[in-house]
Amino acid sequence: MFATVVRPPLPCFAWSDFSPFVGCAESFGARGYRVGSAEELLPTLREALAYDGVSVVVVPVDYSHNLELTPRQA
Repeated sequence: MFATVVRPPLPCFAWSDFSPFVGCAESFGARGYRVGSAEELLPTLREALAYDGVSVVVVPVDYSHNLELTPRQA
């Protein structure tokens, strides 16, 4: 099992709109999942891993708190 990190290409859609990834995965025969909240993460991952095929899980990340979560360098 492996994972691929997808970086945004040219801005063809709003990066906050992750729905194209789910639809794209499904158009290629994979099963697409979108996590809408922290509470949905674990059940969604379990369902995706239980699926006997290719799964794409879209997990939006709010980076607005990054500076609060990382230690400051002096």
